Amino acid sequence: GLLLHAPRGTKRRGWLVALALIAFTCGVLMRHNGAFAAGPALLLAFAPQRLRQFWWSLLVSALVTVVLALAGQVANKSAFGAEPSRVEDSLLLFDLIGIAQGARDAAVFGPKSAVTLRDVDVCYSPAMWDTMAPWGRCAWFPEKAGAKLLDQPELIAGGVVPAADTKALWFSAMAQYPWDYAIHRVRHMNAELLLFVSTRPRNGIVPVTPAELVPDSPVKLAAKHTLGVVFIPAVAVVMALFAFVLLFLRVRLPNASSLLVWTGLSMAGAGMLYAGSYSVIGVAIAPRYYLLTAVLGGVALSVALADEGVRMILREKRWLA
Repeated sequence: GLLLHAPRGTKRRGWLVALALIAFTCGVLMRHNGAFAAGPALLLAFAPQRLRQFWWSLLVSALVTVVLALAGQVANKSAFGAEPSRVEDSLLLFDLIGIAQGARDAAVFGPKSAVTLRDVDVCYSPAMWDTMAPWGRCAWFPEKAGAKLLDQPELIAGGVVPAADTKALWFSAMAQYPWDYAIHRVRHMNAELLLFVSTRPRNGIVPVTPAELVPDSPVKLAAKHTLGVVFIPAVAVVMALFAFVLLFLRVRLPNASSLLVWTGLSMAGAGMLYAGSYSVIGVAIAPRYYLLTAVLGGVALSVALADEGVRMILREKRWLA
């Protein structure tokens, strides 16, 4: 919104761009994978026409992600005095147990670990890491693997997380079993998108509690059997992808001068990159993780379908429609 009101050559552009950059910074500091979505927005701010150069803009977005992620780490430690909670060990353990399950090798947890393949089979789920969380059925697993995790109340009370070499083991396991790591990640991403999985409540769309076992109202029935099936994360990603394709074709035309079109293209790209971040750092199923992608993709698709140039493309390319 700020960048839409910051046309080049106006006196207020500098202030509006500065405010937008502050918003980007806050977003990345508050949610680490916000860095994945920042690249297309920064291109929109400083070089919108570069968005029509697909590989160049993708490379810039990747570099922006790396720089902002590292800068966020430095800022959190030096500027805000954040203490390490080793919360990232949940991701590392999730990947390690996924690799161990696929490779049938419990040695990936290192020489200090007492984890067996039977433990792996009991505790691994491609859907989420929560089986190993302090509230999960295998709360004992991290400590047995040599990486004790503290629950939030323990961290708030000042609990100190024991040192662990989980990160080094993670890199080593990925290098040794790249195929098993990739399969584990694909299985988890599929579960996150709720694509080739059951869409029943037990998969996290509508949680089932004893209170919900009473007869459902029409609104609850609609949510379970309509919203829960149609508005899955995969739909949000496809919507952003379709909007991106349409708007990318549009800006390749000679007369693509509308800032709204460039903004829609930037939003669709940011939405897809943000969703894509979960293929690397995702640890649990939660459709709310894809709300940003749904909002950005929805607005971008609205922009696309409202543009006469896009509608002309759809008339000419019937296969695309």
